[in-house]
Amino acid sequence: RALNLEAYDLVQALRSKRQRVDEAVAAMNDRKTGSVEGGEAAGPAPVTDYAAQGLALRMAMARAVEAEDYKEAARLKAAMQALEVEAHAAADSKAQVTGGADFTPRLRLGQRCYHAQY
Repeated sequence: RALNLEAYDLVQALRSKRQRVDEAVAAMNDRKTGSVEGGEAAGPAPVTDYAAQGLALRMAMARAVEAEDYKEAARLKAAMQALEVEAHAAADSKAQVTGGADFTPRLRLGQRCYHAQY
């Protein structure tokens, strides 16, 4: 309430910019996950981060063991094993697509490269 008119206008401009940025981020996330207005997925399926899911399952299993909920711990262990199988299957399918060759970049970030002069 103690803001003067100039500061009020500046704050309003910042709020409108923030709102536009938030809308752009939401639209980008929608495009990334492939969701459309109708609720149907469009484009490729989202990439699964097996390492993060495995870590979350491992932490949840540790919490279940600490709470002595062994039935839940067994369920989480089975889920971890299924995730591992799924990750191996995804790696195998990727190897089939790429011809089995592992791609290892020859250059590192920031490394200079010199092109041959013809």
